[in-house]
Amino acid sequence: VVALTSTTLHSLNFPLNDSNRYTFAFALTLLFNAVCIAYYVLHGVLRERVEEILAFFAASLLTAAYSTYDYFQACSGSDECLARFIVAVSIQPVNLLFGYRIISNMSWLAYEVAGANPKTQALYNQHGRFLALAKVDWQCAVSLVILTSLSGALTETAVILSILGLWFSVWWLILAWYATRHEHRLLMYLFFVFATLQPTYTVYKFVDIAIDWSSYQGLITYPSLIL
Repeated sequence: VVALTSTTLHSLNFPLNDSNRYTFAFALTLLFNAVCIAYYVLHGVLRERVEEILAFFAASLLTAAYSTYDYFQACSGSDECLARFIVAVSIQPVNLLFGYRIISNMSWLAYEVAGANPKTQALYNQHGRFLALAKVDWQCAVSLVILTSLSGALTETAVILSILGLWFSVWWLILAWYATRHEHRLLMYLFFVFATLQPTYTVYKFVDIAIDWSSYQGLITYPSLIL
């Protein structure tokens, strides 16, 4: 998928115009998600994180969905998009099968870190789920900014706000990791207070799109709404 996406990027003519701007946005989104998938696999296997493998499943399915939508809507049936679509979709059963086998054999590290106490193990697993969900949330936020900003779907002011929000989400993710790792209660309260900003802005955008639906019609509308 990375090789085929790189081929698509290499074939684009710069500077971008309206005909290939969507292809560029989808290609960068696929590359970013491929990096996230590689991280989930390496971190999940080496650290024996079941939640990271589950995040890998979600990211892999998201990449397949991107490739499917890109082929049928944005690429006009090009050979690179067709090959990427076939590879991304056909590899999913393999990912699920081997990922399930890996998860089935993950238990030793959790026992070594948390011990045999069921309560301690439950807290350890809860911590892993929390961080995994925070990473998936950040992945979706970055993908959304790439899709909407680079495709020309946003105004200049909206692009600036999206980039600022992305920068904020990076520090939000770091705050979540640091606060849970060091068991800092005050920082966790701060994390939960700032956590309300994202769903608030998301609800606002849904209402804004619903009010003026015709102004948001485009190739990235439905992928953005799903994210």
